[in-house]
Amino acid sequence: MKKNTSLYLLILSCILAVLILSIYLFNDKLYSIYNTYYSPTIEHFATENPPSNIIVNTCPGRYTQYTALNGDTLCCDGDVDGYKCSGTVICAVSSTNDSSIKSCKEIRNKYLQEQSKKLCPSSMQNYFESVTNKSIIGCTNGPINETGEAPMDPTQEQCKIYKNNADAMKDKNSCYIKKRMDTMYSPKTTTGKSIIKLGNTFSPIASYTDYNGMPRQCYDKQSIKEYFNNITNKMTNIQQRANAEKNNENILNNHTLICEVAQQVFVERSRSLESTIN
Repeated sequence: MKKNTSLYLLILSCILAVLILSIYLFNDKLYSIYNTYYSPTIEHFATENPPSNIIVNTCPGRYTQYTALNGDTLCCDGDVDGYKCSGTVICAVSSTNDSSIKSCKEIRNKYLQEQSKKLCPSSMQNYFESVTNKSIIGCTNGPINETGEAPMDPTQEQCKIYKNNADAMKDKNSCYIKKRMDTMYSPKTTTGKSIIKLGNTFSPIASYTDYNGMPRQCYDKQSIKEYFNNITNKMTNIQQRANAEKNNENILNNHTLICEVAQQVFVERSRSLESTIN
């Protein structure tokens, strides 16, 4: 009887051990599936950058700063006549009891967030812009300082924002080039992206494999288009310029070095090689 009881307890222990292990493995698998499919994506601004306690000492942009009769420091979109704004009062630099006037801090925060989404690459999502020095403008991969005018640490990785794309394309580390690399069309079999020199400019390229498994590369269409435009815009002969623009358009739509065309020919095989330029 004792022997049977011991055997029964041993079998029960083994069953319990298997059950516990199964539950553990199932939970581990469930956790992995949850992370893969249901885990919330942490957006850039979830980490509160720009900081909510950002310091604003001057009016944003082109607005005129003035002091109202009650002592409030306000910003005017228009002319200031003594203590009055003849245009529209945009915001208050100082604290104010007038609930109809927005805080310049609120406007500054919103502006920095909008610019981040519009101009910053995924690797450097935090936008900064100096109020007094318009040449200090860019994105960084770390926090910005309390005024939103520079990276918290000057050694943080950062990229520069230029006034126009033509200048931005000459700088490999410009925010524009890095943003183009994020947003460029890539073949479905893309294995990686990089930036290469193209004349005196830079362009993102995608590395991919064709239907035979052979490695290939293709260019970002928008970057090549801007590269062509920079050349044709300098042409003074009207006929030469027209011919060049026609040829450029043909290349952009039919050359296998353009990623959209490469996808059709070398990945989907929905377009014949004979219909393209190589």
